Amino acid sequence: MKISGFLNRKETILEDVLEFLREQKLLVFFFLTLLGVCILGFQIFIGPEIEKMITVRNKLNRINERLFSLQKELVSHPNIRREAQILKEQFKLLQKEFPPERRFLSLAQEVLSGLESEGIKIINFKYLYDLKEDTPSGFKKYGLELELLTDYIELGKFLEAMENKGLKFCIERINISRLSDQGLDVKLKVVFILRREK
Repeated sequence: MKISGFLNRKETILEDVLEFLREQKLLVFFFLTLLGVCILGFQIFIGPEIEKMITVRNKLNRINERLFSLQKELVSHPNIRREAQILKEQFKLLQKEFPPERRFLSLAQEVLSGLESEGIKIINFKYLYDLKEDTPSGFKKYGLELELLTDYIELGKFLEAMENKGLKFCIERINISRLSDQGLDVKLKVVFILRREK
């Protein structure tokens, strides 16, 4: 008797709810529409922001892990600050080995004079100021583009003379082609690494 009364009561409640829904169709439609708009808005506006937050959180976790790792390394190297100071001092000493950038023209003139003293004919030359390629911090690159008429022996003597003078430069590019009786046509790019001045 109790079970059948409970079932009858349950059916009555269900019928009452269905009757209410039939009577309030507009209200039910409005509620379902509002629920759909909320779900759609969440997926369009809030969902991507949550994904971005998760991505940022993961990046922060990786940064924290790296920071923790670096802190461990710092603890295991108690003299790291002193070592960094020694490296800075050594860098400054090394930097002083290079001529200051204001000496570029006099260095270029030494090269041109050295070429002439070895009997090498200068067909053409061009100064190259403040080259940007691969310049270490605290330094600047300047250069000379040269076109010369020479032979192997004169060119070798010139390079040896420049090395003996202690002139610091590098030959970044060289093209050698033979001209019939006149000798070699040599095109080269000489680069000086100079100390940056403030």
